[in-house]
Amino acid sequence: MRLITLVLLFTLAASPDAGAGPASVMETSARLPEVRIGLSVHDVGGLWSGTRRESGLDMTAEVILKRPHIPFLGGDVFPNFGVSVNSGDDTGSLYAGLIWEYASRTGIFGGLGLGAALHNGELETADRHKKQLGSSVLFRIPVELGYNLSRRQRLSILFVHLSNAYLAYPNEGLDTIGIRYGYSF
Repeated sequence: MRLITLVLLFTLAASPDAGAGPASVMETSARLPEVRIGLSVHDVGGLWSGTRRESGLDMTAEVILKRPHIPFLGGDVFPNFGVSVNSGDDTGSLYAGLIWEYASRTGIFGGLGLGAALHNGELETADRHKKQLGSSVLFRIPVELGYNLSRRQRLSILFVHLSNAYLAYPNEGLDTIGIRYGYSF
């Protein structure tokens, strides 16, 4: 939890100045980052990775930098970074990437991302209760669907897939699914 607190404090202290950058990139009303915290079921079986070996819950904290952003396909692309800590002794990660997010006028929003995750899981192991992830750095693909509760608050469901995309062997992959609360400052 100390690591999560330090990441969040660092992000708030290092947020970009509200007046920086060209006007076309600064159209968003958010002046500071959005923080999203959540709880996910770890290594869900039957999804993209197929099998379940690890267990527990993942506590997540993520920062979405709302400035700068890039308008794209009716939505916006934002940089993000965060941490995922497992409640047991299974795989956790630090990650960063880009999120494309589309918000409708009804308050429903969706997002899709691509990034990289540095994890503390096993690369190769004979332990049948651990995933063999094959590489220290994995691709991270998040998919999110949610609802804006107010101008500053949102609630969402998040699916995340971690994998080395068969660039290394083995490649068992890891899937999580959970709920998140977001707050824009």
